[in-house]
Amino acid sequence: MNNMKSILAAALALMACGTATAQNNDNAYTFIQVQGGVQAPLGEGSLGKKISPMVGLNLGRWLSPQIGLRVGVDGWQQKQLYGENNYEKFKRYDGSLDLMFNLSTIFRPSEDDPGVNIYLLGGLGMVYTDGMDFIPHKRAQVSPSLRGGIGAEMRLTNPLSVFAELRFNNYSEPLNANTSQGNIWDAQLALGLHIWDAQLALGLQYSIGRTERYTRPVAQPKPLTLYQQMQKTVDERMKLWTKRMKGEDKIDYKARLADDNVETQRLQYVKDVSTEMAGGRIDNTLTSVKYNQNSQTLGLDFTDMPSITLAGVPTTSLPAFANKDNVKFQNTVYEIKPDDTYEVLYTEVLDANGQKYFYRNTQNANTVGAGFLPVADVQQRLMVQQLQQQSAAQTNAVAMADVHEVITEGNTDITVDGKALPGSRDYRVSYTYAVKDGFSAKEDFAPGQYHVAASSAPSSLLAVVRRQMNGKFAPLAKAGATVDIRYTGMADAMPINSAIDYDGSAGRLNNVPVTIGGRQKNITVSQEQGITNNEQLSLVRAASVTKTLQDNVEALKKMKVNNSYDLRLSNSKGGEHRRVTVDFLFHDAL
Repeated sequence: MNNMKSILAAALALMACGTATAQNNDNAYTFIQVQGGVQAPLGEGSLGKKISPMVGLNLGRWLSPQIGLRVGVDGWQQKQLYGENNYEKFKRYDGSLDLMFNLSTIFRPSEDDPGVNIYLLGGLGMVYTDGMDFIPHKRAQVSPSLRGGIGAEMRLTNPLSVFAELRFNNYSEPLNANTSQGNIWDAQLALGLHIWDAQLALGLQYSIGRTERYTRPVAQPKPLTLYQQMQKTVDERMKLWTKRMKGEDKIDYKARLADDNVETQRLQYVKDVSTEMAGGRIDNTLTSVKYNQNSQTLGLDFTDMPSITLAGVPTTSLPAFANKDNVKFQNTVYEIKPDDTYEVLYTEVLDANGQKYFYRNTQNANTVGAGFLPVADVQQRLMVQQLQQQSAAQTNAVAMADVHEVITEGNTDITVDGKALPGSRDYRVSYTYAVKDGFSAKEDFAPGQYHVAASSAPSSLLAVVRRQMNGKFAPLAKAGATVDIRYTGMADAMPINSAIDYDGSAGRLNNVPVTIGGRQKNITVSQEQGITNNEQLSLVRAASVTKTLQDNVEALKKMKVNNSYDLRLSNSKGGEHRRVTVDFLFHDAL
């Protein structure tokens, strides 16, 4: 028994050391366990015939929520196969020192005790066996042991709990041990004379100083959401509303409870209760005021509610919305949505001047998104636009004064006449040219020629037109505005004896209306038949100028252009009678 006493003394000393270490740990506590159960050696023989009772007593301490130590004594009887078919009963007692590890702490989110703990145990001990009178000269035997197992503890009250354990022990085979040898353990290990047994125990545990409070879990009702609270109140009001009122006859009562009436009344209660629960939410959650200049729509953003929009707010009203703190709301009606958000169904918006705007929710069709800018940014943009318009108006007034100038390009003099038409905002610009003496045959259109690029004088004319329409006269060419352009095409008296090829470079000329000597006429020129008379030739020359301007003056591409042709046929011959002129009339340009 000296070995057993040594084990217990060492265990108590180790526990005392652990207790001192865990003094500052609020989760450390001491426990006492009593247990009872069954045990049986494993191996040869029938397991059912080897089952025998056991009892035990343990003293331990949890040093932390994870680690614990305990010492204990258990045993009573043991049955074991002796011989071929004899199951003998004798006394057996174990002394043990166990290290315990709480598996539940791995899966718990905190160190709070949930009331059930699963733990592993392992340790050393000494096994004492006696009462084997069926073996001659057999004396009591003590041998060291190894043990391991798993257990579960469930708390009933704060100090009291129940536990169950399944343990396995390895120790010297008591029936075959040779007690004459000095070291039983070494001798039997050498001979392979050691066995495993299993123990299944149930017991009660009493804890001392266990600070965790254990309350048996009680299902708590889930708090109602805002939407559920609103619906609950609406249901209560509907329950009262659907009752027959005092003095109400059956016919009126039945009519009042028609499906349409019930639905209408419920919707009204939804608005009433939601508005009551919202309080003055809209006054405290306005974050910004924005404006869409294109649609003249004001947008108001809130921290926790959908935005609302006010249509038909002119830019002149923006100063009254510049400071969001000056925006006020009246008679606001809300609805609580299933996701617990509030939505404004109706409100009256007052700007800083007291001007009232009405908002009615139509499924929030207008959302505050692309195109909306803060009011301050829109005001800044409007100011810049106003300054630009004032500057442009001043520039136009100076640049669009009457113009008369002659520009010389090589041997060609181009005359430019610009004049504002009295009593209107229209402006006319005319371009003509003349070729210096002796150069007409070289600079003007050659007989039968209609390509502008092949004739120097018309090319010079169009170069000046292009520069000025993209330059000094550019303010007249406003996008979307209207301009009337009259082209004059000329041909001399030289007859056309055979058709001149038409390559289509001036465009498709089919039934084009023209004016010849004050007469209206339609002329067609086709690539198949070519140019057969001077009327066609003068039209093709004018149309070539039209095509060149359309391709080279960008401003004209953005305007509404009305082209017309005035054809002039001379009775004389010569290059001075084979020319073109251009006349522009800009409407509402000033």
